[in-house]
Order: sequence, then structure tokens, then C-alpha cells
Amino acid sequence: MHDHNWKVEVEVTATELDDVGMGLDFKIIKRKTKEVIKNLDHRYLNELAAFEVSNPTAENIAAYLLDQISQSINTQNVTVKAVTLWETERACVRCEKL
Repeated sequence: MHDHNWKVEVEVTATELDDVGMGLDFKIIKRKTKEVIKNLDHRYLNELAAFEVSNPTAENIAAYLLDQISQSINTQNVTVKAVTLWETERACVRCEKL
């Protein structure tokens, strides 16, 4: 067993801006992302329900994060477009909604 210190990048699109000119405040994106990530932090991922069928590869974790963060953030005007999971400064995987 080993652990990772990933960086997570969340890309959001908005069809219109709010009254102050934002699609969605970065603070909200960060808070919602942290809420999802806390379910994975310091856990043996193979034992989590999300990874009972699939291995917790970087690709599958990015897909999981995309799904879960989307459920938390998406509205009529705002959509999570992609999640990039950085394992190192030079190695990452990107999962995008098509």
C-alpha cells in the first residue's frame, strides 16, 4: 500500500454570469471540491464503494471526482467540464465531460 499527494484541477463553464460578473466563485468550487476529496483522504481506496468494481487508478479517480463534484456544483448555468488529477508536476490525467 502507498499514498499520493495529488493536486486536483477543476474546470467549470458557465452559460451566463451573475450580477457581479462571475460564473461561479472560486471559493465555492474549492469548498465543494474539498468536500468530495475528504471522502478519499487517508483512506484505503480499494475498500471504498466507488472502487469496488474498478481499480482506483488515477484515471478512475479523476472520473469519480468529475462525477461527484459535478453533482455538487452543476446548475442550469454552471457545469463542471473537466477534472485534471496531478500526481506529480509533470504527470497528470484529465477526465472531461463530452
